[in-house]
Amino acid sequence: MGGPTFTHALLPGSPAIDQGNSFGSATDQRGKTRPFDNPAITNASGGDGADIGAFESQPAVAMIVNTTADTDDGSCDPLGTGTGNQDCTLREAINVANATPGADAITFDPVVFAVTGPHFIDLLTATPGGPDTGLPIAGDLTITGPGANVLTVRRSAAGGTPTFRIFAVSPGVTASISGLTVSNGARANGSGILNDGTLTLSGVAVDGNQNNGNGGGIFNSGTITISGSTMSNNSGVFGSGIYNDSASGVMTIVNSTVSGNQAGDGGGVYNNNSIAIINNSTVTNNSSVLASSGAGIHNAGTLTLNNTIVAGNTQGVDLASSMFLGNGSGSFNLIGTCLLCGISNGVNSNQVGVANPLLGPLTNNGGPTKTHALLRGSPALDKGKNFGSATDQRGQTRPFDDPLTPNASGGDGSDIGAFESQTAIVAMVVNTTADTDDGACDPLGTGTGNQDCTLREAINVANATPGADAITFDPMVFAVTGPHLLIC
Repeated sequence: MGGPTFTHALLPGSPAIDQGNSFGSATDQRGKTRPFDNPAITNASGGDGADIGAFESQPAVAMIVNTTADTDDGSCDPLGTGTGNQDCTLREAINVANATPGADAITFDPVVFAVTGPHFIDLLTATPGGPDTGLPIAGDLTITGPGANVLTVRRSAAGGTPTFRIFAVSPGVTASISGLTVSNGARANGSGILNDGTLTLSGVAVDGNQNNGNGGGIFNSGTITISGSTMSNNSGVFGSGIYNDSASGVMTIVNSTVSGNQAGDGGGVYNNNSIAIINNSTVTNNSSVLASSGAGIHNAGTLTLNNTIVAGNTQGVDLASSMFLGNGSGSFNLIGTCLLCGISNGVNSNQVGVANPLLGPLTNNGGPTKTHALLRGSPALDKGKNFGSATDQRGQTRPFDDPLTPNASGGDGSDIGAFESQTAIVAMVVNTTADTDDGACDPLGTGTGNQDCTLREAINVANATPGADAITFDPMVFAVTGPHLLIC
């Protein structure tokens, strides 16, 4: 809710709203303006419109971005009305929100930002007075985009564009960003996003940001929760996907992918003397320069991994911890190489030392953000546990339990990682020695065509069916008394 200490917010309709007296206090517990009088609510007799209690409710302002331009005439106007450019850019909307007390909300015009996309907002400069940032967020704010595959907010690639990060969340601020891609930021300590407050990212892609410092994609020294998001192709010195900094950094990642990031150390994630919890996620294809460093994750704090893939990273070990500093734990994980990581093979249903997790490339597998699909035969299939997530990163059902694949001990049939395969093994039974193919593998005497299942039919059906398949032979037709011959 903002401020340095926890509070209880007043919900809409609370009998405490506007029924009090400020008794000389110009702010509430969080430092927000008191009183903030809502003219639609009758004040208590002798009161000044203050809310009763430690929390002063601040009404929300809702703004709609209706152009991809990056100008600021000082107002956020409906298209074709108002003053100046008669529009509302994202920069104008955020600046109005920063200047307005209370929590605000920004959405995007569904006609201008149609889902057919893609649409791009090219930022031309940092905001004056901001921390080298194109769009600093200095007040409680929710930004809801049309989808990460629909809208990209990026630093302009035009010649002469200065270097700056895309978003920064100030200390004491509570912000939420969803449904957009953050790209081409260039500034030390969070080229894409710098968070010093409380930030929630959902359905966001942080892609293609770079710097010569820490956190090419995201730098967190506050509290950050990331879900359904992908951090990819970012570069920096430490923690190019995400850098979680110092004792104040608290990071939770769920149903997300960290892929293709490059750093000197901690190519995907660097957890520096901080708390990090990563569940149901995939960390792969990241790289680091140092051979003994964490190409996927470098942990120098407290790290809890559950149902997460950290494998297939290069030029370093997949998961490394700094001696005496790193404390790693968790269950139902699939880890490639591991150095002092605190997670052991066979303990708590962890798989450690997996040379090939059998992942597809980072691509659109459905949903608003890119993922790595699990290929046929992947050791992650059905070997996990959902840890409270009813869907995967794409929004697909989790778990999708294949009855022909044995579950891990204590597991629920979930796949490990951000991607839950929705394809069960197809089991076919060959019931004839014939070599025909009518296009179907049928139980004997049923179905179409020859009303049987030849070996050729079974294999052709398997080849045409996504996922892992299985072929067996009817024990009556192929009795152990044999021999039986299948002649092609």
